[in-house]
Parts: sequence; structure tokens; C-alpha cells
Amino acid sequence: MFDAYLHQYPNGVFVLLAKAKIRIIERTATETAAAKAEVTANATAQQPAQASSDRPTVEQQLVAIAPLSTDATTIPDVKEPDRDLVRSIQKELNRVGCRAGSEDGLWGAGSRRALDQFAKRSKVELAALEPSGDVLQRLRTQKAPICPLVCAKTQRERDGRCVEIKAPARSMPQNAITPPTDARKKTFGNCPADAQVAARETFSRGTGRGRTVRTATHFCGRGFICRRAVRGIPWDCNWS
Repeated sequence: MFDAYLHQYPNGVFVLLAKAKIRIIERTATETAAAKAEVTANATAQQPAQASSDRPTVEQQLVAIAPLSTDATTIPDVKEPDRDLVRSIQKELNRVGCRAGSEDGLWGAGSRRALDQFAKRSKVELAALEPSGDVLQRLRTQKAPICPLVCAKTQRERDGRCVEIKAPARSMPQNAITPPTDARKKTFGNCPADAQVAARETFSRGTGRGRTVRTATHFCGRGFICRRAVRGIPWDCNWS
């Protein structure tokens, strides 16, 4: 889980904690394996051969000599490697193309993978994937990049480095949208000031008999409406 976090978030907030946890887990596993081997050797040398049903297992002997702590918050004391040395090794690994991540002086899974890749590419046998002066000296003797450059999907190779691919800027459409004719502002500068005048200019005399409402559009383009309560009385016209 910590390796996956470091791979996905190399600059995340919990990078230092994740690397510390990885070191603790790896050192604890190494010490447990060594203790298991020692117990097995002592049991073989000191105890007589017994039936397999009477012989305690290695796990039982480990529990007897080193019971597990019930305190989940207990963290074993881990000696930190020299950060200046680690930072120099990380810098050299990145120089030769074996990506060790950020040069922060913390030796974690990413740095070990980079060192293992360098050892395989250069055909160098290392006693352990741990920082040391010999490892730094071997890296400095490698003048040219040896590991292939692998960039993420959002990156590309340029001058031996992975750089982010910039998305093309979106251009604004060039064609202006013309508003519909009905939405254009009308001034009606040629219309009469009074709708009554517009009605007389629009309707012929004697038309509209028997009607109480009439609507029309003056030739200037402006509409109007005329109303009367009953037939026989004058029309009352107003602009729409």
C-alpha cells in the first residue's frame, strides 16, 4: 500500500511517513527472518531428535522467546541511513536514468527499485540494495544514462527528461451569433405619436361594423389595438 501511494503521489503530503513505514516493515521482516533462522539452528544443535508430534514448531519457539507486543503503537527503533549519502545516491540514480524519485535523502522502495534496475543494467552484483559508499562510487563511474527513460501518459520525452504535455488552448468560435429579427430593438421612428392616428391611416372608414376589438400593424411596423364597449361609439386605440 505504501509503495502504491508513493508511485501515485510522489509529492504527496504523507511521502515521508510512507517511506518511514516501508523501512520499518522491511527491517522488521529482516530481523524476524534472522531470529527464525537462529532459533532453528539452536533447536537443531541442542535438542535431541524427537517425534514430530512432540517437537515444538519454530513459530512456537519464536513466540516463547519474543512474544508479540500488544501495543499497536510501538514502533521499533530503526537506524536511519546517512541522508547526505542517500541524497547523493538518489541524484546519481536519476542522472543515469534510473528513476529514484525525489532526492530527499530518504531511502525507500522507489530508491531500491532504481538501484536494482541500475545493477541489472550495468551487470553489477550488489550485496544489498542499501546505500553505501561503494554504491555511490559505482554510480559515479557510470558516465552515460543506462536505464531507459519511461514517461507517464501525460508526459513526453524532451532532452532526456519527461515533461508535461500541455493541452492545446481552446479557441473561441469565430462566427458571431446573429440574434433573431424579433430580438432586435425597434425604434419606430416613423410611427405617428397617437395610435388613433395610426388607426385612421390603417382602417378604411366604415370597416369593422359589429366588432368591439380590432388589432392591426401600422405600415411603420408598430402594432396597435382598438376597443369599444358597444357598436356605434368611437374606437379607443392604443399602441401594443
